[in-house]
Amino acid sequence: MVIDFLNCPLRQVLTKISKKWKSEGPWRIPSIAYTLEHKMAFLECEHEFVGNYSLRGWLHDCDKLFLYLLPWMNEKQIQSFHRRHQSHHVDYPQYKVEQLLQTYIDWECAALTKPDKPLDAFATLLHFYRDKLPLMLPVCLAINPEAVRLTIADLDDERKQKYDDYLFGVKFNKKHGQTEYSSSIFDELARNASNEETYSKTLRIITSIVQGLDETIVLMNERNIKFSRILETIPNNFSLMKPVDLFLKTLDLLAKRRKQKINLQKCVELLRRKNQIFAQQPAQKFSITSSKTEFNHNYRHIIDNPLLEN
Repeated sequence: MVIDFLNCPLRQVLTKISKKWKSEGPWRIPSIAYTLEHKMAFLECEHEFVGNYSLRGWLHDCDKLFLYLLPWMNEKQIQSFHRRHQSHHVDYPQYKVEQLLQTYIDWECAALTKPDKPLDAFATLLHFYRDKLPLMLPVCLAINPEAVRLTIADLDDERKQKYDDYLFGVKFNKKHGQTEYSSSIFDELARNASNEETYSKTLRIITSIVQGLDETIVLMNERNIKFSRILETIPNNFSLMKPVDLFLKTLDLLAKRRKQKINLQKCVELLRRKNQIFAQQPAQKFSITSSKTEFNHNYRHIIDNPLLEN
């Protein structure tokens, strides 16, 4: 059964309540309504990318609903506690691909109900979590490769005043300037890394995935190994994975939940084409647009993943 969460009467009531939020109060009941709206958006977005709802989706952010009722915790304390203890947040020590899938959906769905967060998942990654690029870029490429592009949405003016280290702001570039390039794909990228370094790392990760896919196909042909066997040999520990391993693990999880199969040849073709586009970018950095990301959302729609087949 598919539910039209975002157009139901309950959502309209929740929107009216959440708009009454004020920093000096009242904020608890409006924050609960805001969180419930977000839960609805999360479930719709999960259905759109995965094709079904999960138990994790139904339980998403439920802890916040109870925390908002605790009179001895203020809003910042609640948000901090939540981010440290929920596995879909990057502040939590994540160790499962399922958790990264939840992170992606959490970022992607925010713009559906949160006017203060008008970014898709890839733009959110670049603006605020550049240190997680080696971890989350393969996930972004597996879930929605078309969204990994050269131009992303900028922040609204209000958020630019609140955050000094978003990627493209004049305030950020004046304050930090250029940072040194790291030599390895697997080196940590600083959260305040420059636009140029972030672009360079993105290109190298995509190149690494393409090379890994080529090597996988050669291995399968030379040794007559089934693709399912290749997937079984990928380590579960993120620290032992290569970018291609994380890409394939994410795609395998999606394929199982959508009841589809991975089209390995299509993966190579699409990512090689994307790699060429990034490599040929003259400026060698991301550009921005002041227009907001367009979200053409239909609650019944399951987005086509070009890397999977029936």
